[in-house]
Amino acid sequence: MPKTSLAHEQLEWTKQKLDEIDATLASLEESAKSLSSDARVEAERALARIATARNEFRRNADVLRAQTADAGEETYAALLAKWTEVELGLQTYLAAAASQADTVKNAFAARAAAQRVTWQKSLATIQAAASETVERARIEADAAAARLSEAAAKVEAKFGQASNAGDESWKAIQSAIAEAHAVQQRTWKAITDSFAKLG
Repeated sequence: MPKTSLAHEQLEWTKQKLDEIDATLASLEESAKSLSSDARVEAERALARIATARNEFRRNADVLRAQTADAGEETYAALLAKWTEVELGLQTYLAAAASQADTVKNAFAARAAAQRVTWQKSLATIQAAASETVERARIEADAAAARLSEAAAKVEAKFGQASNAGDESWKAIQSAIAEAHAVQQRTWKAITDSFAKLG
C-alpha cells in the first residue's frame, strides 16, 4: 500500500477513535453520577484513566497529522498503545458499574453512534468522489465523441472526393480513418481509466 494511502487510513482511524472516546467518556461521566459511593470511587479512577489516555491520544494524533508518512509509523504505534489504554480504562469502569446495565448499554450506544457518524461521513466522501469521477468521465467521453464525429466527418469528406481522385486521395482517406481510430482508442482508454479509479 502506498505510504500516502497508509497515512490517510491511519488519520481516519485516529479521528474515528477520538470520536468514540469522546462519546463513550461523555456517556460514562453522566452514568457515574448514579453509582453507589464505592463503585463511584472506582469508576472515577477509571474515568480519569480514560481522560488521561484520551488527552495523550489526541496529542499523538496531532503529531501524526504534522508528520510525514515516513515518520508517522512510530506515532501510529503510540496511538495504538493509547487506544489500548482507553479500552483497559473502559473495562475497569464497566467492572465498577457492573450492577447497572443501563450504564454499559449507554456507553456502547454512545460508541456505536460515534462510529455511525464516522462511517456516514466516509460514505459521503466516497460517494462524492465517485460522482466526480463519473462526471469527469462523462465530460471526457462527450469531448472524445465530438472529436470522433469531427474525424468521421473528415473521412466522409475524403470519401466524397475519392471518386475524382487517385492514389493520393486514397492515402489521405486511409490516414483519416487511422486518425479516427486512434481518437476512438484514446477515448475508450480515458473512459476506462476514469472508471478504474472508482475501484
